[in-house]
Amino acid sequence: MTGGRRDLPAFLLTVTLIALAAANSLVYFVRLDLTRNRSFTISPVSRELFREIPEKVRLTYYVSDRLRKLSPIPGRIEDLLREYAAHGRGRIEVSVLAPEKMDPPVRPESLGIVPQQIQVVERNENTIATVYTGILISYLDSRDTLPVVFDTADLEYRLTRGIRKLVSGAEPAVGFLIGRPGSSLSSEFRLLADRLSRSYKVMELARGEAIPRDLSALLVVGGRELEERDLHPVDAFITEGGRALFAVDGVEVDLDRNLQAAAVGDQPLLRLLSAWGVEVGRELVLDARCALMPVQRNTGAVVVRTLEKYNHWVKAQGRGLSRTSPITAGLQALDLYWPSPLSLKPPAGVEAETLVSSSGDSWLMREK
Repeated sequence: MTGGRRDLPAFLLTVTLIALAAANSLVYFVRLDLTRNRSFTISPVSRELFREIPEKVRLTYYVSDRLRKLSPIPGRIEDLLREYAAHGRGRIEVSVLAPEKMDPPVRPESLGIVPQQIQVVERNENTIATVYTGILISYLDSRDTLPVVFDTADLEYRLTRGIRKLVSGAEPAVGFLIGRPGSSLSSEFRLLADRLSRSYKVMELARGEAIPRDLSALLVVGGRELEERDLHPVDAFITEGGRALFAVDGVEVDLDRNLQAAAVGDQPLLRLLSAWGVEVGRELVLDARCALMPVQRNTGAVVVRTLEKYNHWVKAQGRGLSRTSPITAGLQALDLYWPSPLSLKPPAGVEAETLVSSSGDSWLMREK
Protein backbone atom coordinates (compact mmCIF):
# COMPACT_ATOMS: atom_id res chain seq x y z
CA MET A 1 0.00 0.00 0.00
CA THR A 2 1.38 3.40 -0.92
CA GLY A 3 1.77 6.24 1.62
CA GLY A 4 -1.25 8.03 0.22
CA ARG A 5 -3.47 4.96 0.59
CA ARG A 6 -2.24 4.32 4.13
CA ASP A 7 -3.26 7.88 5.08
CA LEU A 8 -6.75 7.53 3.57
CA PRO A 9 -8.36 5.61 6.52
CA ALA A 10 -6.95 8.10 9.00
CA PHE A 11 -8.25 10.99 6.90
CA LEU A 12 -11.72 9.47 6.65
CA LEU A 13 -11.76 8.79 10.41
CA THR A 14 -10.81 12.40 11.13
CA VAL A 15 -13.56 13.73 8.83
CA THR A 16 -16.08 11.42 10.50
CA LEU A 17 -15.09 12.62 14.00
CA ILE A 18 -15.37 16.27 12.94
CA ALA A 19 -18.82 15.64 11.44
CA LEU A 20 -19.99 13.87 14.61
CA ALA A 21 -18.66 16.70 16.77
CA ALA A 22 -20.45 19.27 14.62
CA ALA A 23 -23.72 17.32 14.83
CA ASN A 24 -23.29 16.91 18.58
CA SER A 25 -22.76 20.65 19.03
CA LEU A 26 -26.29 21.25 17.83
CA VAL A 27 -27.52 19.58 21.01
CA TYR A 28 -24.68 20.18 23.49
CA PHE A 29 -22.13 22.94 23.75
CA VAL A 30 -18.98 23.43 25.79
CA ARG A 31 -17.34 26.77 26.56
CA LEU A 32 -13.84 27.02 27.98
CA ASP A 33 -12.71 29.75 30.40
CA LEU A 34 -8.93 30.00 30.38
CA THR A 35 -8.63 33.18 32.46
CA ARG A 36 -6.60 32.96 35.67
CA ASN A 37 -9.52 33.69 38.00
CA ARG A 38 -12.16 31.99 35.80
CA SER A 39 -13.68 35.42 35.25
CA PHE A 40 -16.11 34.18 32.61
CA THR A 41 -17.28 30.97 34.30
CA ILE A 42 -20.99 31.32 35.06
CA SER A 43 -21.91 29.94 38.47
CA PRO A 44 -24.47 27.18 39.12
CA VAL A 45 -26.64 29.74 40.95
CA SER A 46 -27.03 31.82 37.79
CA ARG A 47 -27.62 28.75 35.61
CA GLU A 48 -30.38 27.64 37.96
CA LEU A 49 -31.92 31.11 37.72
CA PHE A 50 -32.03 30.87 33.93
CA ARG A 51 -34.40 27.90 34.26
CA GLU A 52 -36.76 29.99 36.42
CA ILE A 53 -37.19 32.87 33.94
CA PRO A 54 -40.48 32.49 32.04
CA GLU A 55 -39.97 35.52 29.77
CA LYS A 56 -36.97 37.13 28.12
CA VAL A 57 -34.70 39.44 30.13
CA ARG A 58 -32.92 42.26 28.31
CA LEU A 59 -29.53 43.57 29.45
CA THR A 60 -28.57 46.91 27.90
CA TYR A 61 -25.02 48.05 28.50
CA TYR A 62 -24.69 51.81 28.08
CA VAL A 63 -21.01 52.67 27.63
CA SER A 64 -19.42 55.80 26.23
CA ASP A 65 -17.45 55.27 23.06
CA ARG A 66 -14.60 57.35 24.47
CA LEU A 67 -14.26 55.04 27.47
CA ARG A 68 -14.07 52.03 25.16
CA LYS A 69 -11.13 53.66 23.37
CA LEU A 70 -9.33 54.55 26.59
CA SER A 71 -9.77 51.36 28.62
CA PRO A 72 -10.02 47.59 28.05
CA ILE A 73 -12.55 47.27 30.91
CA PRO A 74 -15.70 47.87 28.77
CA GLY A 75 -14.56 45.08 26.45
CA ARG A 76 -14.25 42.67 29.38
CA ILE A 77 -17.68 43.69 30.66
CA GLU A 78 -19.20 43.06 27.24
CA ASP A 79 -17.47 39.67 27.02
CA LEU A 80 -18.93 38.63 30.36
CA LEU A 81 -22.41 39.80 29.32
CA ARG A 82 -22.17 37.75 26.12
CA GLU A 83 -21.06 34.71 28.12
CA TYR A 84 -23.91 35.27 30.57
CA ALA A 85 -26.38 35.40 27.68
CA ALA A 86 -24.89 32.29 26.06
CA HIS A 87 -25.69 30.24 29.16
CA GLY A 88 -29.18 31.77 29.32
CA ARG A 89 -30.28 29.58 26.39
CA GLY A 90 -32.35 32.28 24.75
CA ARG A 91 -33.75 33.85 27.92
CA ILE A 92 -31.11 36.62 28.11
CA GLU A 93 -30.69 39.25 25.41
CA VAL A 94 -27.73 41.66 25.43
CA SER A 95 -27.36 45.04 23.72
CA VAL A 96 -24.37 47.40 23.89
CA LEU A 97 -25.13 51.06 23.15
CA ALA A 98 -23.06 54.24 23.07
CA PRO A 99 -25.40 57.00 24.40
CA GLU A 100 -23.81 59.71 22.27
CA LYS A 101 -24.41 57.74 19.05
CA MET A 102 -28.07 56.90 19.64
CA ASP A 103 -30.78 58.49 17.50
CA PRO A 104 -32.69 60.07 19.09
CA PRO A 105 -30.15 60.80 21.86
CA VAL A 106 -30.76 59.15 25.22
CA ARG A 107 -29.77 60.58 28.59
CA PRO A 108 -28.65 57.55 30.64
CA GLU A 109 -29.34 59.52 33.85
CA SER A 110 -33.05 59.13 33.14
CA LEU A 111 -32.53 55.36 33.40
CA GLY A 112 -30.62 55.57 36.68
CA ILE A 113 -27.14 55.32 35.15
CA VAL A 114 -24.75 57.70 36.86
CA PRO A 115 -22.16 59.68 34.82
CA GLN A 116 -18.54 59.32 35.89
CA GLN A 117 -15.68 61.74 35.49
CA ILE A 118 -12.29 60.33 34.57
CA GLN A 119 -8.94 61.99 34.06
CA VAL A 120 -7.56 61.66 30.54
CA VAL A 121 -3.94 62.30 29.56
CA GLU A 122 -3.53 62.95 25.84
CA ARG A 123 -0.54 64.62 24.20
CA ASN A 124 0.82 65.66 27.62
CA GLU A 125 -2.46 67.42 28.41
CA ASN A 126 -4.75 66.51 31.30
CA THR A 127 -8.49 66.74 30.69
CA ILE A 128 -11.62 65.53 32.48
CA ALA A 129 -14.06 63.39 30.51
CA THR A 130 -17.61 62.51 31.49
CA VAL A 131 -18.42 58.92 30.60
CA TYR A 132 -21.12 56.31 31.19
CA THR A 133 -20.74 52.63 32.02
CA GLY A 134 -23.92 51.13 33.45
CA ILE A 135 -26.40 48.35 32.75
CA LEU A 136 -30.19 48.47 32.47
CA ILE A 137 -31.99 45.21 33.30
CA SER A 138 -35.47 44.99 31.74
CA TYR A 139 -38.09 42.32 32.34
CA LEU A 140 -41.63 42.76 31.02
CA ASP A 141 -42.69 46.21 32.35
CA SER A 142 -40.12 46.29 35.18
CA ARG A 143 -36.54 47.40 35.21
CA ASP A 144 -33.55 47.66 37.51
CA THR A 145 -30.27 49.47 37.01
CA LEU A 146 -26.63 48.87 37.80
CA PRO A 147 -25.74 52.58 37.84
CA VAL A 148 -21.95 52.15 37.59
CA VAL A 149 -20.08 49.09 36.30
CA PHE A 150 -16.30 49.42 36.24
CA ASP A 151 -15.28 45.82 36.97
CA THR A 152 -16.27 42.24 36.18
CA ALA A 153 -15.30 40.87 39.63
CA ASP A 154 -18.84 40.88 41.08
CA LEU A 155 -20.81 41.65 37.93
CA GLU A 156 -22.37 38.19 37.62
CA TYR A 157 -23.62 38.41 41.21
CA ARG A 158 -25.11 41.87 40.62
CA LEU A 159 -26.83 40.75 37.42
CA THR A 160 -28.29 37.60 38.99
CA ARG A 161 -29.52 39.54 42.03
CA GLY A 162 -31.15 42.18 39.83
CA ILE A 163 -32.82 39.63 37.54
CA ARG A 164 -34.13 37.57 40.47
CA LYS A 165 -35.61 40.72 42.02
CA LEU A 166 -37.48 41.60 38.80
CA VAL A 167 -38.66 38.07 38.04
CA SER A 168 -39.92 37.37 41.55
CA GLY A 169 -41.53 40.80 41.90
CA ALA A 170 -40.59 40.80 45.58
CA GLU A 171 -38.18 43.08 47.40
CA PRO A 172 -35.22 41.06 48.76
CA ALA A 173 -34.91 41.15 52.54
CA VAL A 174 -32.09 40.84 55.09
CA GLY A 175 -32.73 39.88 58.71
CA PHE A 176 -30.63 40.75 61.78
CA LEU A 177 -30.48 38.59 64.90
CA ILE A 178 -28.49 40.45 67.56
CA GLY A 179 -27.01 38.62 70.52
CA ARG A 180 -24.83 41.37 71.97
CA PRO A 181 -25.82 43.03 75.28
CA GLY A 182 -27.35 46.46 74.86
CA SER A 183 -27.11 46.43 71.05
CA SER A 184 -29.89 47.02 68.56
CA LEU A 185 -30.24 47.62 64.85
CA SER A 186 -31.43 51.20 65.33
CA SER A 187 -28.51 52.23 67.53
CA GLU A 188 -25.17 50.49 67.08
CA PHE A 189 -25.80 49.15 63.55
CA ARG A 190 -27.77 52.03 62.09
CA LEU A 191 -25.11 52.93 59.51
CA LEU A 192 -24.97 49.34 58.24
CA ALA A 193 -28.77 49.12 58.13
CA ASP A 194 -29.02 52.39 56.20
CA ARG A 195 -26.53 51.17 53.62
CA LEU A 196 -28.26 47.81 53.20
CA SER A 197 -31.66 49.47 52.93
CA ARG A 198 -30.66 50.87 49.53
CA SER A 199 -30.97 47.39 48.05
CA TYR A 200 -32.84 45.32 50.66
CA LYS A 201 -35.68 45.43 53.10
CA VAL A 202 -33.95 45.34 56.51
CA MET A 203 -35.60 43.82 59.57
CA GLU A 204 -34.52 43.00 63.13
CA LEU A 205 -35.63 39.57 64.33
CA ALA A 206 -36.63 38.77 67.90
CA ARG A 207 -34.76 35.95 69.62
CA GLY A 208 -36.52 32.65 69.13
CA GLU A 209 -38.71 34.09 66.35
CA ALA A 210 -39.33 31.95 63.29
CA ILE A 211 -37.12 33.16 60.44
CA PRO A 212 -38.87 33.89 57.13
CA ARG A 213 -37.77 31.37 54.49
CA ASP A 214 -37.64 34.05 51.79
CA LEU A 215 -34.88 36.05 53.48
CA SER A 216 -31.98 36.71 51.13
CA ALA A 217 -29.59 36.50 54.08
CA LEU A 218 -29.53 36.30 57.87
CA LEU A 219 -26.93 38.23 59.87
CA VAL A 220 -26.25 36.93 63.39
CA VAL A 221 -24.27 39.50 65.38
CA GLY A 222 -22.75 38.33 68.67
CA GLY A 223 -23.69 35.23 70.63
CA ARG A 224 -23.38 36.02 74.34
CA GLU A 225 -27.12 36.48 74.88
CA LEU A 226 -28.38 33.76 72.53
CA GLU A 227 -29.69 30.65 74.26
CA GLU A 228 -30.19 27.26 72.65
CA ARG A 229 -33.91 27.89 72.17
CA ASP A 230 -33.04 31.13 70.32
CA LEU A 231 -30.92 29.17 67.85
CA HIS A 232 -33.45 26.52 66.82
CA PRO A 233 -34.95 28.83 64.13
CA VAL A 234 -31.41 29.65 62.90
CA ASP A 235 -30.55 25.96 62.57
CA ALA A 236 -33.81 25.29 60.71
CA PHE A 237 -33.26 28.26 58.37
CA ILE A 238 -29.80 27.09 57.34
CA THR A 239 -30.77 23.42 57.12
CA GLU A 240 -33.47 24.38 54.61
CA GLY A 241 -30.96 26.21 52.41
CA GLY A 242 -30.88 29.70 53.92
CA ARG A 243 -27.77 31.89 53.79
CA ALA A 244 -26.28 33.38 56.94
CA LEU A 245 -23.34 35.48 58.11
CA PHE A 246 -22.12 35.11 61.71
CA ALA A 247 -20.17 37.93 63.38
CA VAL A 248 -18.96 36.33 66.62
CA ASP A 249 -16.00 36.73 68.97
CA GLY A 250 -13.50 34.17 70.17
CA VAL A 251 -11.97 36.86 72.36
CA GLU A 252 -13.86 39.85 73.75
CA VAL A 253 -12.02 43.19 73.82
CA ASP A 254 -13.40 45.79 76.23
CA LEU A 255 -13.12 49.23 74.65
CA ASP A 256 -14.03 50.92 77.94
CA ARG A 257 -11.27 49.23 79.95
CA ASN A 258 -8.10 50.02 78.08
CA LEU A 259 -8.67 47.23 75.52
CA GLN A 260 -8.63 44.43 78.09
CA ALA A 261 -9.07 41.09 76.32
CA ALA A 262 -10.52 37.83 77.62
CA ALA A 263 -11.35 34.56 75.88
CA VAL A 264 -15.09 33.97 75.69
CA GLY A 265 -16.59 31.08 77.60
CA ASP A 266 -18.91 28.36 76.40
CA GLN A 267 -21.72 29.71 74.20
CA PRO A 268 -24.58 27.84 72.49
CA LEU A 269 -23.87 29.70 69.23
CA LEU A 270 -20.22 28.62 69.20
CA ARG A 271 -21.31 25.03 69.85
CA LEU A 272 -23.75 25.25 66.95
CA LEU A 273 -21.03 26.59 64.63
CA SER A 274 -18.77 23.75 65.74
CA ALA A 275 -21.46 21.22 64.81
CA TRP A 276 -21.55 22.77 61.34
CA GLY A 277 -17.77 22.37 61.04
CA VAL A 278 -16.55 25.87 62.02
CA GLU A 279 -14.35 26.05 65.12
CA VAL A 280 -13.84 29.57 66.50
CA GLY A 281 -10.48 29.78 68.31
CA ARG A 282 -10.16 31.50 71.68
CA GLU A 283 -7.05 33.36 70.56
CA LEU A 284 -6.30 36.54 68.64
CA VAL A 285 -4.73 36.67 65.20
CA LEU A 286 -1.96 39.29 64.86
CA ASP A 287 -0.37 40.22 61.56
CA ALA A 288 2.59 42.29 60.42
CA ARG A 289 0.32 43.45 57.58
CA CYS A 290 -2.12 45.48 59.58
CA ALA A 291 -4.17 48.66 59.71
CA LEU A 292 -3.11 51.91 61.37
CA MET A 293 -4.39 52.96 64.78
CA PRO A 294 -4.57 56.60 65.96
CA VAL A 295 -2.27 57.11 68.95
CA GLN A 296 -2.02 60.16 71.21
CA ARG A 297 1.09 60.86 73.31
CA ASN A 298 1.79 63.66 75.75
CA THR A 299 5.35 65.00 75.46
CA GLY A 300 5.46 67.73 78.06
CA ALA A 301 3.42 70.66 76.87
CA VAL A 302 2.80 69.16 73.43
CA VAL A 303 0.26 66.49 72.48
CA VAL A 304 1.43 64.42 69.52
CA ARG A 305 -1.12 62.47 67.47
CA THR A 306 0.15 59.84 65.08
CA LEU A 307 -1.01 56.80 63.15
CA GLU A 308 0.88 53.64 64.03
CA LYS A 309 0.70 50.05 62.87
CA TYR A 310 -1.47 47.95 65.18
CA ASN A 311 -0.95 44.22 64.68
CA HIS A 312 -4.32 43.35 66.25
CA TRP A 313 -6.12 45.00 63.30
CA VAL A 314 -5.41 42.55 60.51
CA LYS A 315 -5.55 43.85 56.93
CA ALA A 316 -6.48 41.09 54.49
CA GLN A 317 -5.59 41.89 50.90
CA GLY A 318 -4.10 40.37 47.77
CA ARG A 319 -3.96 36.60 48.11
CA GLY A 320 -5.75 36.91 51.44
CA LEU A 321 -9.04 37.56 49.58
CA SER A 322 -10.69 34.98 47.37
CA ARG A 323 -11.10 36.18 43.78
CA THR A 324 -13.46 33.37 42.81
CA SER A 325 -16.30 34.31 45.18
CA PRO A 326 -18.57 37.32 44.48
CA ILE A 327 -18.51 38.05 48.22
CA THR A 328 -14.85 39.09 48.19
CA ALA A 329 -13.96 39.39 44.50
CA GLY A 330 -14.59 43.15 44.39
CA LEU A 331 -12.72 44.01 47.60
CA GLN A 332 -9.29 45.63 47.51
CA ALA A 333 -8.72 45.04 51.23
CA LEU A 334 -10.64 44.09 54.36
CA ASP A 335 -9.76 45.24 57.88
CA LEU A 336 -10.46 42.72 60.66
CA TYR A 337 -10.47 44.12 64.19
CA TRP A 338 -9.21 41.70 66.86
CA PRO A 339 -10.04 38.61 64.78
CA SER A 340 -9.89 35.03 66.05
CA PRO A 341 -8.72 32.05 63.98
CA LEU A 342 -11.22 29.74 62.31
CA SER A 343 -10.72 26.02 61.69
CA LEU A 344 -12.88 24.40 59.01
CA LYS A 345 -13.93 20.80 59.58
CA PRO A 346 -17.03 20.40 57.38
CA PRO A 347 -19.21 17.35 57.97
CA ALA A 348 -19.80 14.81 55.22
CA GLY A 349 -21.58 16.27 52.21
CA VAL A 350 -20.67 19.88 53.03
CA GLU A 351 -18.12 21.90 51.07
CA ALA A 352 -16.03 24.61 52.75
CA GLU A 353 -14.17 27.48 51.11
CA THR A 354 -11.84 30.05 52.69
CA LEU A 355 -12.75 33.58 51.60
CA VAL A 356 -10.49 35.68 53.85
CA SER A 357 -7.14 34.83 55.41
CA SER A 358 -4.27 36.60 57.15
CA SER A 359 -0.84 36.85 55.56
CA GLY A 360 2.13 34.55 55.98
CA ASP A 361 3.48 37.06 58.52
CA SER A 362 0.67 36.46 61.04
CA TRP A 363 0.77 34.70 64.41
CA LEU A 364 -1.48 33.82 67.34
CA MET A 365 -1.74 35.53 70.70
CA ARG A 366 -3.07 33.27 73.47
CA GLU A 367 -4.31 34.02 76.95
CA LYS A 368 -1.59 33.45 79.56
